[in-house]
Amino acid sequence: MEKTKLIFDYLRALTNLYGIVPKDKVVEIFNMQNNDKIDAIDIDNAVLKKTLDNEIFQYYKGCFVEESIMYDDSFHYLLKLQENKPYYIPAKSQLLRYKDDFYYERTKEFRNLKAFLEKNLRLDDIKAEELAEDIQFVCQTEFRLEDIFFEFERRGISFDSEDQVQQILNLVMPLSNNTRIWSNRGHTPNEIEGIVNKTNMHIIRKKERIGRNDPCPCGSGKKYKKCCLGKD
Repeated sequence: MEKTKLIFDYLRALTNLYGIVPKDKVVEIFNMQNNDKIDAIDIDNAVLKKTLDNEIFQYYKGCFVEESIMYDDSFHYLLKLQENKPYYIPAKSQLLRYKDDFYYERTKEFRNLKAFLEKNLRLDDIKAEELAEDIQFVCQTEFRLEDIFFEFERRGISFDSEDQVQQILNLVMPLSNNTRIWSNRGHTPNEIEGIVNKTNMHIIRKKERIGRNDPCPCGSGKKYKKCCLGKD
């Protein structure tokens, strides 16, 4: 039972980090980090004989796939973007943090942006955290600068000057370049630079952008990140 639980933890973490992970890669990474080894049959016994209706991943064409890309041609599109790129594999303790569907790295760039929002836009700690979180969420997708500024506009936040706008951009671009994305198999754009060609670095744009901290459109009254994020 304990091994089965750990297998599920790895599947949740790896699909959150990569979007798509082949079954044999799950076995490889699990065995790199654990003394009690597994094989593909262990994966089959633990997972494929159970319903995955309540999980954030599904099994499709030999891969475990984050459920939000199971529609349209998103699966094949992301596979193409990931082609020939190495996997980012953090240490076990760091990797398993990704089993939480809402986990993200609070990088130095994230903290710098949040501090600016608090000091220069006079947001309190909670509002600054939520805005910085939503901006990081935007950075995980193929985005336009308009998408970044929409996060300010919809909160009724205006800027004092063009210089302040430029300061925001100077904070957002490093954040974007240090955000882990599916199309880079968990690497940030800065990490992947020099390893592979810098084209095809973005993941799939969502059809409709909803902030992680927005009310969930399902009407539950919960925040989107606590309700239907990843299930749309």
